[in-house]
Parts: sequence; C-alpha cells; structure tokens
Amino acid sequence: MTEQVRTLMQDADPARGTLGNSQRARADLERIMHVGPVAAQLPAARRRPGVRLGLAVVAAGAAAAVAFAVLPQGAGGSAYAATPPPLHYTAVSTTLSPSNMLKRIAEQTGTLRQPAGPQNRLHYKDWSLNTRVYADDSVTSEIAAKDHRLVTGADGSGTERRTDEAGHTETYKVKWTPVPTDPAAFKAWLAGRNVPFTDAMGAAETSGELLRSQALSPVQRATLLSAIADLPGLRFDGKVTDRAGRVGQAFSAESSRSGLPTRYTFIVNSSSGTIMGQEEMLTKTAGKLNVPVPSVISYTVYLKAQHTADQ
Repeated sequence: MTEQVRTLMQDADPARGTLGNSQRARADLERIMHVGPVAAQLPAARRRPGVRLGLAVVAAGAAAAVAFAVLPQGAGGSAYAATPPPLHYTAVSTTLSPSNMLKRIAEQTGTLRQPAGPQNRLHYKDWSLNTRVYADDSVTSEIAAKDHRLVTGADGSGTERRTDEAGHTETYKVKWTPVPTDPAAFKAWLAGRNVPFTDAMGAAETSGELLRSQALSPVQRATLLSAIADLPGLRFDGKVTDRAGRVGQAFSAESSRSGLPTRYTFIVNSSSGTIMGQEEMLTKTAGKLNVPVPSVISYTVYLKAQHTADQ
C-alpha cells in the first residue's frame, strides 16, 4: 500500500515545479510517508462553512475532473496521508509586537501608488487534504492540488482556467462582487462575514476567498493586513522562504473553530503588502484525520495579482 500511495502522490504538489528542486521535493515527500499507528480517535473536524463573495463558477465544458488521491485507513493501521513538509521559519530580532509590526507594513502599503487598468489577472496554486470519516469509523483522505489562472474585468466577470496535477485543464466562467475600495467600508465588509474575522479561521477563509477572486489595491491590502494584525494571539514567526522560493515575513494565529487546533499562517511581502501565501497546520491532535501531528493540511501560493489595461 505504501508504494501505491507514493506512486499516486509523487506529482500531487502543485508548487513542486515552482521550487526548482524537484528531486528534493520528492525526497521530502518520501520522507514524510510511512505506515504508523492509528491516529487518535478523537472527533473529526466538521466541514468549514464557506465564505461567500458572490463568486459563481460555471463549467464551460464537461464536468471537472476531481484531482485527488484516495488514501484508505486499513484495519491494522493507517496509511498516513502524504502531507507537505512544514516550512522553515528563521527568527528575526525586533522590538515591535507582531501586531505593530504588521500594522507598520500596512501603513507603508497604503502609501503605494494605486493600480491602473480595469482588468484583474490572478495566478495561484493550492493544495489541500480533504478527509471523510464514515459511520464504520473508516477514513479516507483526498489530496486536491490545482493551478488557477483568472482574468476578470471591473464588473467581476471573466474566466478561470483550472489545471489539476495530472495536467487536465478546464475553463470556467466566473463572476465575483467587487469589495469596497473605501477603507472604512472595506473594514466593515470584513467584519460582516459569516465566520468572524476576529477568529483566525475566519480571517484565513475570508482572506483566501478575496485573494482567489480579485487583485486588491494597496489601500485594500493595507486594510486587510490591519485587520489580520488585530487577531488575538497573533505571532510573528520570522522570515520564511515560501513554496515558490520567495522570501517573506510569516504571521500566524491559532483557532479550534474547525474542531481541531489549527495554526493559520499568512506569508507577507513587507515591501508591497501582498499576501504571498497561506498555510494551515494541525498543531496538537489530528482527531480522526489520517495524518500525523503536526501536519500541513492546506496551503495556497499566490503567484500573481495584477491590474492591467488589456481588454
């Protein structure tokens, strides 16, 4: 079973080709895969409520192929789902609190020149572990890895080209509702989400939905960072090289709102105020999820978010 899982998973990391060291990436994946003891039989995480931004996706062709590998839990033990290795964080000496440090980045971001052009061009890659626990206590974990490229106009309508790890590509029509450009109105919009932005899980979900649907202006990025800076228990984890090989500053906060203690990390470019990536990692227990602890269970790498004048 272990060899079968390795074969299924060897190309499932969407950032694998971006790192420029595929042999090391594969070696890391091999290292973390093993057959271990049955995961702690604690309640599994409930499905997280979606954050709706008025984004509608309609398939332009045949139904989308699901990009995942299924890793079943056996009776004599569990084949731990293959998860990416955690990022390495380097401590940075600073006299600022994590909140004040992020707010300083936000202040600098708000002074940057506003973008020109009505068109949004986005490119991001994501990886996630989706686990199902059945009535007989059996568990399956699905690895979903995709590459996304969006082009939309000022009204939020456009197209998304989505490619899975097998190279299957489909194009969708998309429509999102632009968020407010006024800082006060945008801050109120963030506060009005279904999952409170004051919770790390809510902040991660809302930020992710935003960054996956539209290119934010410097003022909007500044407002978003200021809201993240107010998260209870915010930590500055230091300097990090993300899964695309870029250096950023990592800030994180924890929440058990999903049902399991999870650390939500935001990787920030301190010069532009852009969020380069997000990570979710289980920190204390996996419940019935088919992974060891700690484990990265989701990440997104934001590679491009531009306003252009092209029509």
